[in-house]
Amino acid sequence: MTQAGEGKAGGTDIVLVPLGVSPDHRPGTRPLVGGPLAFSHLGAILAGSGGSRIRQLVPVTGFDLWAASLPPPLAARAIARMTALTTPRPPLALANGQSLRQSGRPLVMGILNVTPDSFSDGGRFAAPE
Repeated sequence: MTQAGEGKAGGTDIVLVPLGVSPDHRPGTRPLVGGPLAFSHLGAILAGSGGSRIRQLVPVTGFDLWAASLPPPLAARAIARMTALTTPRPPLALANGQSLRQSGRPLVMGILNVTPDSFSDGGRFAAPE
């Protein structure tokens, strides 16, 4: 998941995944990367170096208290990850020197792969000519 935040502190990894994502910016939610979507909870996964895992569901309204309960290096990393999940993204620099502000609406509607290996003839031309 590219929208998850990962970090390592004191032999423990932390992953934060936004959950309860909706287009409503209502009380008890935080904006997802400053865009039109908001999230109400975080899925927090703490993975110890020995293979142990702790999974928690953290409401965003209780995030600060939850983060304060973590060991200091991990708390700092959790706060940094939450900041990364909620901070608006900067405009994209284009090759012509202009920039493109991310407005929250789709900017790329699709990707067309036209490389030779992306086509199938059903095996009719499997042998070289």
